[in-house]
Amino acid sequence: MAFVPKELITTTSIHTSRTIMFAELARVMNYATASGNFHDSLGENVVGKRTKSNLDKTNILLQKLYTFNPQYAPFRAFAYFWPMAGETDQRIMAMLLALGREPLLAESVELVLQTRLGDPVTVEQLLAGLEHRHPGRYSTSSAHAIAQRLASSWKQAGYLEGKVKTRRVQPQPQRYAVTFALLLAFLHGERGEFILRSKWVQALGLPEAEVRKLAADAALHNLLQYQAAAAVTVFAFPQLFNTLGLHGLQS
Repeated sequence: MAFVPKELITTTSIHTSRTIMFAELARVMNYATASGNFHDSLGENVVGKRTKSNLDKTNILLQKLYTFNPQYAPFRAFAYFWPMAGETDQRIMAMLLALGREPLLAESVELVLQTRLGDPVTVEQLLAGLEHRHPGRYSTSSAHAIAQRLASSWKQAGYLEGKVKTRRVQPQPQRYAVTFALLLAFLHGERGEFILRSKWVQALGLPEAEVRKLAADAALHNLLQYQAAAAVTVFAFPQLFNTLGLHGLQS
């Protein structure tokens, strides 16, 4: 699975200084979803930082990861699903949105998802992967700190657990996270069976049969249209596109 867009390969990673910051993201989303004034909420320090310099840096990095831009179709859908989704789905959706914008996190997907449930995913493994892909780019101390932050991000998303020994676990996404993954694939040009094989859907960590089951459930709740007959699979989002005005927005 190639999760890293070419244009992000040389982009400075969030994980050189922070994680996916789910707690801070949740505060912004919970505060601002009703009004839609996400940028205003950042200025009001809903993330609770004690100093202006820390607040400014946090806000910059949150915007880099999640944009808070209603004209960016993935975020527009993310904000729509947020108040309806449970915390597990919110955490998974945050990871899915971040994966498209954060290169070092995207590079760690294969290691995490290909680890069997219950097996360890260690900082040392993440560090080895980082050094393999970026030999000599980071100092020893910086590389180790990045690996620690990557492990923390996957814990925040629900794919790892444990304080001393970190092991692979599988969160149980429901209809909103699955719809968001399918929609991200659709927005990036995938169609039919290719949506199921897309990096977004693969990042759910679920067998295809389970994804199809959850897609059917989402269809019953008018979140998408899903048809499967013989070798033909169709996903469409006409009602969602109309509700959110997604036509013509950047993806």
